[in-house]
Amino acid sequence: MELVIGYLVSIIPGILMLLWLRKSIRNVEGYERRFSKAFVRGMLSILMVSLLGFVLSVILGLTVDKKEHYLLHTALHNFVVVAMSEEISKYLACRHVLKKDAPDASLLETVVYAISAAMGFGFLESIVYAFTTNVMQMIVRGVTMMHGTFAFTVGRFMVKDRKSGKKAYTWLGLAISTFLHGLYDFCLDEKLNEMNEWTGAVSLLLAVVSLVQVFLIIRYVRRKRVLEEYVAPFHAASADASPGQQLPH
Repeated sequence: MELVIGYLVSIIPGILMLLWLRKSIRNVEGYERRFSKAFVRGMLSILMVSLLGFVLSVILGLTVDKKEHYLLHTALHNFVVVAMSEEISKYLACRHVLKKDAPDASLLETVVYAISAAMGFGFLESIVYAFTTNVMQMIVRGVTMMHGTFAFTVGRFMVKDRKSGKKAYTWLGLAISTFLHGLYDFCLDEKLNEMNEWTGAVSLLLAVVSLVQVFLIIRYVRRKRVLEEYVAPFHAASADASPGQQLPH
């Protein structure tokens, strides 16, 4: 029963955020459908994560001996096998929706679809965590919505990419989210915590930062949804809209 209650508590904040985001952009035809599709694509990305993670895990096992090089093996597992494979897969899920269903999606939609896809993946992952981790850690992951906040970082860099045409921005966003994701997981390692108690403090700090990011997502969406530059179809926005121009309330 404790496990069930913990799981329900962990998914409620994410559900509320998704419902709010789904209704946050008005008067855009097809937005809610694409938002839902991004969520489903994010759920399906768990297949790619599983495959990519398996391949990387095999390569890691063949190249680095865990007993002899525990720290190196743990770092590569968390930063590459887990974090990198998940962040890339979530990004590709969002990119698929943008390319196939919304090539002229607004800049704000870009960020929101990235969050939706990430939280779709996180929803399925939380089911796995319900059987493999403790209740407190499960609740922390749910309340801080880390997959969503990491995607928020990537989404904002994707906006810079679309505005400037420089793909390096997207790669930078993925690098930052992968590093933070990997660092959080790395610092939760039990054996590492026994070796250095400060690693637990780092994971706690990252959880707090992620919680702050949740409120920044709300603030970002509320501010940008009244700016023509961010809600108009992208090509129209880049050609016709003046930066900072507000929409009528």
